[in-house]
Amino acid sequence: MFRQVYWHHSVRAMKVMLAYAVRRILIALNTEEQQLHFWNAFKEFVLTGESGIGSAEINARKHAGDEASALFGDSATEVPEFAAIQGADDSILRLLWSFADESGKSVLDAIRKRRIYRRLAVLSADVEKQRYEEVYDAFRTYRLDRNHAALEKQRETWEREIRRLVEERCRIEPGAAAAYRGIVDLETAIKQLEATVPLILVDVPVKATARAREEKGSLWFLEERARAGGKAPKDLSLDFKRASIDLGQKAFDLGVGKIRVFVAPEWRTLFTHLLSAEEVISVITA
Repeated sequence: MFRQVYWHHSVRAMKVMLAYAVRRILIALNTEEQQLHFWNAFKEFVLTGESGIGSAEINARKHAGDEASALFGDSATEVPEFAAIQGADDSILRLLWSFADESGKSVLDAIRKRRIYRRLAVLSADVEKQRYEEVYDAFRTYRLDRNHAALEKQRETWEREIRRLVEERCRIEPGAAAAYRGIVDLETAIKQLEATVPLILVDVPVKATARAREEKGSLWFLEERARAGGKAPKDLSLDFKRASIDLGQKAFDLGVGKIRVFVAPEWRTLFTHLLSAEEVISVITA
């Protein structure tokens, strides 16, 4: 059940899209004041379900009848009045929107509209453990260090190389963009490709929260004693037992996780025509 639901491609696509927007927000919090502003707003939302970010401006726009602009600002177009998701989900997206940059806003908008990024390639630890662990270990280290900038820099590096390969193949096969993307002029297709940000997203599932030296821990507990004939046991001394706990959970990550490479949905058909899944995986494991 866990594999079928929480590790489903669509769920992972939504997760990596949200992670991209949040990561960009965290990177942009350059000052202590900005960090305090964001986390206070987030805590207020979690505890009260309300966000004070821009509430006066939002209410003013609602009274003016501009519901889409009230929710997402002037840059949004064709935003539905209500998204087909729970109100709580919509509210947190609105909160994140108020802090996001333009590319983050575009991804949050895509989440609302269910314009989900499409799977391009999958790397499984069951099949290629060594290559999987190389990517996983680097990603996990950045996560534990909270080095969001390094994570984004790595994603951008992968994105540039995959974009370069596609542009190169498009010039070799000029008719591909017209056949698989509906853009007749090659240079127009190249410009649109370069303007798509983010183009590539990479999902590396990391449940582990401890470093190698901290991976094993202990849980002490009192073992329940059986009652003889319904009577309390004669020995009332406290007998603590110890159970080992895998704090790191790296084994869990390697056992059920898959590294997935996603592409903006409008480009998937062209990309799968021009690139094999192995070529994509080779880029992120190079």
